[in-house]
Amino acid sequence: MTPEALIIANKHKLTGTQKLHPGYVNPYGLPMPLCKAIEWQNKAHSRGRANISVTSLIDAPLQFFLRRVLMDHVVLEYSDRLWALYGTLAHEVLEKGSDAPGQLRELRMFADLYGWCVSGQMDLYEDPDVMTDYKFTSTYTVVNGLRKEWENQENTYATLMRHSDDPAVQEVADRLQRLQICAMLRDWGPRHANKIPSKVKILEVPIWPAERADDYVATRIGIHKEVEDLAIARPDFIPPMCSPDERWLDPPTFAVKKKGNKKAKKLCETMAEADAYINLQATPNQFIVEERAGGSKKCETYCDFSRCGLCPYYKCKKPHPAIRPIVSALPVKTNMLTVE
Repeated sequence: MTPEALIIANKHKLTGTQKLHPGYVNPYGLPMPLCKAIEWQNKAHSRGRANISVTSLIDAPLQFFLRRVLMDHVVLEYSDRLWALYGTLAHEVLEKGSDAPGQLRELRMFADLYGWCVSGQMDLYEDPDVMTDYKFTSTYTVVNGLRKEWENQENTYATLMRHSDDPAVQEVADRLQRLQICAMLRDWGPRHANKIPSKVKILEVPIWPAERADDYVATRIGIHKEVEDLAIARPDFIPPMCSPDERWLDPPTFAVKKKGNKKAKKLCETMAEADAYINLQATPNQFIVEERAGGSKKCETYCDFSRCGLCPYYKCKKPHPAIRPIVSALPVKTNMLTVE
């Protein structure tokens, strides 16, 4: 069955309340307690009574849609979930490791916004005015500073606080002056010391004006609601492809190669840079430029649906043997979205 047909056959799950869970395989023989911990980690995360969580709200509508209709068709290796388990364990220890006055830890928040209930969990608030989000991540993710999706996420949490249905949380929101990320770098080593001197990096997050934050949240809810409404109304509806940013699309590169050689002499970001480099060589007519397409890192390495052949847009290089991936037809445009 193609991904499109599988999506259409499972659309009824959109109106259900049960969270779907993936299946697992254990090709590397991980001990059973570790496997059970990974399953627990996946099941422990829930948006509760909310329509959507902050994490899903800032993510691609296609991802949220597929998690609701096809997650029980995904087959993962237990080892693929180790980093997520480590991150959850770190949060558990940090929650229990401090009970200083003036702190709020792992606070679950709900707010009714623009017709949907949104949920989120704040890692830490400390008096007088700072909210901190822990990230257990790789060094590469912070080399270039704050990630845009983290800025979106933290400001959405702040919006949730302002509109919370808990007056105590609203009071905290009135005092909030700073947002920050505490990034714990799981793979830091001496080779990174020139750019990042410590295993932990604190990243300040700009606080948006309330109007900008509210507009952002309203837009994101509107997009997700439209996808859901169209999916329920139209039996053949497939959500739009993730954007280049959501796919972590790398730009193309231009490889300068000597004629007859397979290995590039220089990789350039633009054709103009490649031409300029060739013109500096003693024998420029001996060189050619090969354009190399950029890859979608999230699709290739991190997306469960594309890796299992369940994404209607991505053709897997190494699909799960039980799945036959396809590439869908070109989309057509509607008022807010690009849809099938």
